[in-house]
Amino acid sequence: MSKTRISADGERAGKAQDVSRARGIGNDGRVVPAGRDRVNRSTVSGLRRQVRSSWLACGATALVVALSASCGGDRAPGQQAFPPGRQVAERYGCTSCHSVDGSRRAGPSWLGLYGSEVKLADGTTVVADEAYLERSITEPSAQVVAGYPDSMPTRALSGDELVEVIAYLKSLGSGADKPEEPKE
Repeated sequence: MSKTRISADGERAGKAQDVSRARGIGNDGRVVPAGRDRVNRSTVSGLRRQVRSSWLACGATALVVALSASCGGDRAPGQQAFPPGRQVAERYGCTSCHSVDGSRRAGPSWLGLYGSEVKLADGTTVVADEAYLERSITEPSAQVVAGYPDSMPTRALSGDELVEVIAYLKSLGSGADKPEEPKE
């Protein structure tokens, strides 16, 4: 068996020490000695990179909502932090791409969407009623909004979750309240 000395910070050194006592090889390629419970700087840096990339992929909003809800925020006891539909949208990461304030993101804004006329990529126009919203959520590639990529993932929402999200979208105002879509 090959013997390698392992320094206190997990680096390989020149003299003999039994590698069989090592816990394994870490993500950064370093040998992790058995019985060592401390995390080295390289591992922390790797975790930070993973968290940053996950944060960007999933959206920071979901984390902020989760932290706010767990801390209680400024709501009265027994009062929900957000409408159930918003909680569902946050949980599935919908607000990473769809804004509720009219700003442009990867997907169209939900502000004033319900009841508005929506121009589709195929040149047709539809009214954003409950049927359109349901189909857009369950079959996102069926009716893609003009000016946006066909990149929305399919999510497996339960019937109750779908009803809650649609109710939330309706609560964000009707097409009559909708501001002009910001230009790129």
